[in-house]
Amino acid sequence: MAVVATVGDDGGALVSLPDTWPITGPYRVRLLDARLQENPSDPAGVAYQCNAGRLDKAIDCYTDIDKVALVVALPVCPTGTYTLEITHGVGFATTFATTDEIKVQRRTRRPSAWSQRSGFPSLYKTGPRDLRAEQIHRGAL
Repeated sequence: MAVVATVGDDGGALVSLPDTWPITGPYRVRLLDARLQENPSDPAGVAYQCNAGRLDKAIDCYTDIDKVALVVALPVCPTGTYTLEITHGVGFATTFATTDEIKVQRRTRRPSAWSQRSGFPSLYKTGPRDLRAEQIHRGAL
């Protein structure tokens, strides 16, 4: 299997899935964890799918005009490696076979975020303003 993207666990990352796609869409993309169960899901058990990353398309994802790249936006999810389940067709009953994987790591802190936070008065609770003020995460990445 090929890792097509390594992203942060805070969601919203756009991932391009290169392939020769049979139609322009719509496609539905779900993340499956190592147990091949849909992930992530909220405490009520409702699963979240990837979305199109476009305001007007919701969870219906489309390829580019040449049908060589499917772009999806990832949901917030726990760290780990996920396989993709891509469906299309009437009732989204046709599953597109893929060996692609998405690796989700703990999100990184960026100097640009600290810089922006530093521009606000200290009265505002903007969070850490430099690396030394960041809380260190312990545990598996």
